[in-house]
Amino acid sequence: MKNKKILIGISMGALALILAVGLAAQAVQNVSANALPQIGGPFGGGRGMMGPNGGEALAEALGISTDDLNNAYQQAVQSAVQEGVDKGLITQAQADAILNGSGRFGGRGMLGWLFQNGVDFESHFANALGISVADLQAAYTKAAEIRLEQAVADGRITEEEANLMRARHALFNNEAFQNAMQAAFENAVQQAVSSGVITQEQADLILQQGGFGMRGGFMGFGGCHGGGRGGFGRGW
Repeated sequence: MKNKKILIGISMGALALILAVGLAAQAVQNVSANALPQIGGPFGGGRGMMGPNGGEALAEALGISTDDLNNAYQQAVQSAVQEGVDKGLITQAQADAILNGSGRFGGRGMLGWLFQNGVDFESHFANALGISVADLQAAYTKAAEIRLEQAVADGRITEEEANLMRARHALFNNEAFQNAMQAAFENAVQQAVSSGVITQEQADLILQQGGFGMRGGFMGFGGCHGGGRGGFGRGW
């Protein structure tokens, strides 16, 4: 029941993004510079945020095999890490540590740090798949719907709960709604400054993070890039 409550709090848009960041976040558990793993790494096991059969759903959405998906994923991780080296964001030693999954600094945290500092993993992944970023994003959404339908079929959520998630996806992806909520968020932050709840400096830091939407964290104040990463995968 607790898992179902958490699940309903996440929109279809968040679901699709979780598929995306879940692939990248688990890279260091599976990528080796010497021996790349076969399927069953980031896609097959249902670990963390990906949940069971996340890779299979994305492969189905893309119309490719899970082997091809896994190969493209591994290629994307390596090229993304190399971009980090080329840009001077990390050293070659750190890149090797990421690809080998060795050390706390060279693991998941460092890979995530790269993605937050100018390395666009989706571009690398789309390139490895031979498709556009727009097509990859559409596939994430389709894969999320596939998993949603499977969750209903398996009895993990109800059709009503699935429809609620679809509705939230439509709402949170509506530009007029986004703009209205962003404005309301910014006004609320400024009101907090006026009321002495926070300082202007603190308000500026908060607003620099975005505000409303997936990146800014209005959905749970942390979103999928902040505090909203946990609590999803094992539920379904």
